[in-house]
Amino acid sequence: MIKEFISLLLISVCLGDTLILKDKTAYTGKLIKCLNGDIIFEAIPLAKLSFNISDIQELELSNGAKIFDNGILVSTDLETFKKYNLPLTKSNELFSIQNIAISDANLKPMSHWLMYTTLVPASFFGQLLVFENNNMIEGHLFDNPIYLFSSVTSSILLPMFFLKNGDKVTYPESVINESERREYETIYNNRLAKRRISYIVGGLPITAAIVGAGLWLLVQSLNDSLNNY
Repeated sequence: MIKEFISLLLISVCLGDTLILKDKTAYTGKLIKCLNGDIIFEAIPLAKLSFNISDIQELELSNGAKIFDNGILVSTDLETFKKYNLPLTKSNELFSIQNIAISDANLKPMSHWLMYTTLVPASFFGQLLVFENNNMIEGHLFDNPIYLFSSVTSSILLPMFFLKNGDKVTYPESVINESERREYETIYNNRLAKRRISYIVGGLPITAAIVGAGLWLLVQSLNDSLNNY
């Protein structure tokens, strides 16, 4: 039991986060997060403690990154702030709205846009089937430029509107007034648009694979039909 405690203590000293209060009390363990102005810290051996930010003298992570030094919030890493929910409002001078907007846009899940290039032809052929089965147009769709143009346009726009529902802007607490929100939204949407394009391009191989599999199944079906005659 004593050996286990010593081993745990050595590991914590070598690898753990370090927190020092203004009264010189020191703790080693793991920083959990900041909650309502308090730092939640899991000290060795497994004691979860809560300290007000104003009582902290130093706080250093196991990787050597300092969050507090001499009682001042000194971290300039936005990802660290987000990971531990540190109060951005206490460090506005460290972070511009541009950096916050770009960071938030980079963290936004965008994998749903991989399906865009698949949804476009699916939407087009779906409309084609509806037109044909319900005799909504005279002749073939490709002989009607107005219907063809409207079908192509809607096939491009409908999946985009559908997928964009997952890209709505959520303003961080540090962005307060209307002018800051407009600046944040503009930068956020511009960055998101660039990521969106990269995911759409990345979805092309998926679409090609689906189309290829569909064509292969069609050929196999035709071969089976011919073999049955």
